[in-house]
Amino acid sequence: SEFQQCYSIFSGKSYDVLDPDDLSFLEDFQIFKQKIFEMDMKLAAILCQAFEDCSTLEGIFKVVLSN
Repeated sequence: SEFQQCYSIFSGKSYDVLDPDDLSFLEDFQIFKQKIFEMDMKLAAILCQAFEDCSTLEGIFKVVLSN
């Protein structure tokens, strides 16, 4: 849901593609990429914690194969 919110904000903006001096797209894209990077880091932390909590190989497979 957090990604959908970021994407809808980014995709909802309109830009003048014929204006080479308009840098608003690049600025907004940088902000979007930063938010995606932060979400990736959160997901990585959650996955690392899940793997650390697994004490058996079976537990690891359950983490990997769960939907």
